[in-house]
Amino acid sequence: MDNKILIIGLIFTMLGCKTKYINDKRRTMNEAFEKFDIEEYRNKNLRAKSDEHPNDFMTKGGTRIIRVGSEQTGYYEEQILPMPSFCKIQKEFYISGSIREKGLMFGNASVGENTLKIGKWYYFTEQGTLDKVVDEDKKFGKFSYDQLLDLIDKEGLISIHSGKNRENFHADFEINVSGKKLWKVKVNTEYLADVYTKGWNYQIDGNTGEIITKSKFTDTYN
Repeated sequence: MDNKILIIGLIFTMLGCKTKYINDKRRTMNEAFEKFDIEEYRNKNLRAKSDEHPNDFMTKGGTRIIRVGSEQTGYYEEQILPMPSFCKIQKEFYISGSIREKGLMFGNASVGENTLKIGKWYYFTEQGTLDKVVDEDKKFGKFSYDQLLDLIDKEGLISIHSGKNRENFHADFEINVSGKKLWKVKVNTEYLADVYTKGWNYQIDGNTGEIITKSKFTDTYN
């Protein structure tokens, strides 16, 4: 009986840890109004030498922040979260510096890469009023992105505990013509500059988590 209680306790502990992991990621975003500091951004660029990038920097907490933009296009900020996170934060600002939209991205933690919107995204008018909140998780099936990470971790291609190989993890989500929800994953495992990239491709059922296809690939470069 004691052994059964111990096993049940361990199961609940593991589930609790997973829930905490999910909540910790989503806690980074909220509906608070924000303002891009245009003056600071300009001054940093003016003071910088030709080979410096003052608006691409690391915080003390290990988050990499990249800021770009202009008075013609508006401004953009990307935050590459510290290991072991497989998410990043994206913010877009109006020409005035007022926040336009913000939320979490998943699928590629590299700088500037297009990824999937996840969690709640917040959209604002230029006057600073919260216009709408969109729950991007509603588009996914029953097999979540956290479960997807756990699966690829168990395949030995990434580590959700250390963040190992996150820069080589690429995930996309689609609903095919028959209405089936699919995760598509590509993980690079071997690379030789200007010669080849090797790794694994997966198609995974978006509701059951079943691996539909798994195949090795080699991309060669001329």
